[in-house]
Amino acid sequence: MPLTPEAFAESMRGAGAAEYTVTWQTGLFRLIREGVNGLVTGTVSEVTGRPARSLKSYATEVATVWR
Repeated sequence: MPLTPEAFAESMRGAGAAEYTVTWQTGLFRLIREGVNGLVTGTVSEVTGRPARSLKSYATEVATVWR
């Protein structure tokens, strides 16, 4: 069963998070669940001069740094 925004908020409250944090994080949770941040743009390549890559690709490349 997927985690609902309400259950997410309650788990944060249960962990002792301040209500303003619960509100902000739950809003972010909803945006992510709804796919609002799923838009793909050309900003990365415009800013860096290199093509964007997946998180998996980046993590694989730098994994040894974090070990």
